[in-house]
Amino acid sequence: MIPGLYPTRPRSLSSSPLALAFVVLLMSLWPLGAAWAVEVNVTSDRDPVSLEESFNLVFSADEDPDGEPDFSPLNEDFDVLRQGRSTQINMVNGRLTRRAEWTVTVMARQAGDVTVPPIAFGSDTSRPIRLTVLPGRAHRSAGSGSAPLQLEVEAEPKNPYVQAQVVLTLRLLHQVALRNGQLEDPKLEDAMIQKLGDDRRYQIERDGRRYGVIERRFAIFPQKSGTLRIEPIGLEAELAGSGNSMFDQFFGGGGRVTKIRSEATTLQVRAIPAAFKGKHWLPAASLTLDQAWSSDPPSTKVGEPITRTLSVHGEGVTMGMLPELIDRSAAAAAELKQYPDQPAISEQHGPGGLTGVRREKTALIPMKDGSFKVPGIEIPWWNTKTDKLEVARLPETALKVLPSPEAPPPASRPEDELDLSGLAPKAPEPGATAPSPAAQPVPLTANPWFWATLLCAAGWLATGLAWYFRGGRKPAATVTKAERAPDFSGTLKQLKRACADGDAEAARRAILAWGAARWPASPPVNLEQTASRLGGEAHALIQDLNRALYADGKGNWNSDGLYALFADNSRDSAKSKGKSDAGEALEALYRM
Repeated sequence: MIPGLYPTRPRSLSSSPLALAFVVLLMSLWPLGAAWAVEVNVTSDRDPVSLEESFNLVFSADEDPDGEPDFSPLNEDFDVLRQGRSTQINMVNGRLTRRAEWTVTVMARQAGDVTVPPIAFGSDTSRPIRLTVLPGRAHRSAGSGSAPLQLEVEAEPKNPYVQAQVVLTLRLLHQVALRNGQLEDPKLEDAMIQKLGDDRRYQIERDGRRYGVIERRFAIFPQKSGTLRIEPIGLEAELAGSGNSMFDQFFGGGGRVTKIRSEATTLQVRAIPAAFKGKHWLPAASLTLDQAWSSDPPSTKVGEPITRTLSVHGEGVTMGMLPELIDRSAAAAAELKQYPDQPAISEQHGPGGLTGVRREKTALIPMKDGSFKVPGIEIPWWNTKTDKLEVARLPETALKVLPSPEAPPPASRPEDELDLSGLAPKAPEPGATAPSPAAQPVPLTANPWFWATLLCAAGWLATGLAWYFRGGRKPAATVTKAERAPDFSGTLKQLKRACADGDAEAARRAILAWGAARWPASPPVNLEQTASRLGGEAHALIQDLNRALYADGKGNWNSDGLYALFADNSRDSAKSKGKSDAGEALEALYRM
């Protein structure tokens, strides 16, 4: 062994601080690497789909994926007909967004539940989705099954309830190019009908032949029970030539006009079932009821509004069939004022037909602190899928109301301000000895300071009587600064400006400032308290102002009448204050 050289052992990873820190850094960065992957979403334009119909799979990403897509995994369960790519660029709030979409038109090879496999975009991958593929339908078409132009009609369900939705589907199958086609709308009595979205175009295979399809859908709502007949629907179209002639395509040469009609369709409409006990008949495929508050959990302060938003979604329901959600006849409690906004109603089109939406907002203003129970809501409805009665419910909600910071503190009693406990004589403790004669208190009349103080008080009394009889009674009628009539000039100017501008919020602030000047000892903390103290027409005028403030923010309110009310009360308050002050002074004089 060479002197001075000692054998060394390799250090383990745990004994090397640098290596340990490197491992910790790699572990912390591993989730970030996963977060950098681009999310690729996939949707189908229809679900379920028919085994004989083509449909579109749409792959979308908000950022460019790692590479180009490889759609070869689709060949296992689908026939890929065509592919396409598009890019959408939008400007939202000054921010540029970019969205890439890949559209793949396919046809399923077998019926049942089929999975769209993950598609690789370089190192990024889409998520798999499941679709329902229906077997081929039994078709009823105009003409023979091999005609180049066919018209099919399908209605589901065949035996709906009255006012329940029926989805009517028209399919125009064609093997030739069409020009100037005119398709009639369905004709029927005692029913409402509404078109669902835009026409859809796809391909279908029938008996080994490929057809182009133009599909149009309608939502039908029967208005009475019994037999409902949908009359045959006609189509008049001009058939283009063979397609080989440029002249035929652009100038119409070689075309001929053809007319076809579908078969009539009959529905058996059922009456309202006896098992339904609700107030309003509401058939739907699904119904959801939700609520939201402007603060979560619901809490507010006295005089401050809190907004409650109720919404109901009904699938297979028109927006006019949805009931009201807010009871506008009464508030949740006498001390909880409510100001409902106008309801927002709308309709959405989807695979299941129409979906009606109704949304109602109401502003609740508590008049006192504490805990309030806001009533829940129940909507009975008939599930057309399960053919059973169901009830959508929202439980009652506890609303916590805190005292207002602007509320004056409670008036203290005189006994709370003075500590009189020290003036009461204390009972001698048990076992204590009686005080010695030297420790006995000296009588008050024996103290010379007592007689000196009494003499000074007599002098002050004599001086006051002499001043009164010499100076007259005028000083007694002098009103102090605290007793003067309140000054409303500034608040009235603010209120006049707010009423002229139609500014409801500025009017609210001016009225509260007026109330503080009118009742400085205990100013009102909200408009409701101001109205209660004024009485008369103040309730109606301030209620209109509250609706403008808390309902839709732009309601009509009587600005002229509101300003006139406070102008008159300002003059009356000044007069009554002056009279009461003078009366109090005269009363004091006569008492003297």
